[in-house]
Amino acid sequence: MLNVVALQAETQKLNSQKQYFEHAIAKLEKDLRDAIDSADTTDRDAKYALLYLFVRTTYCTDTLRVTV
Repeated sequence: MLNVVALQAETQKLNSQKQYFEHAIAKLEKDLRDAIDSADTTDRDAKYALLYLFVRTTYCTDTLRVTV
């Protein structure tokens, strides 16, 4: 029974961390979009940057999901 309680506590902690990181990623993505919008970049460069960010954040989020 003690192991179940400890496992539930650890799961809750990991879920809280996951939510925090997802929120942080969303904020950083918004900041990047705002920076790209205000910068003097070509559409091609802006699309590349957003695609790169999407691929990286998707990988990180999926890795975190697998770890949990």
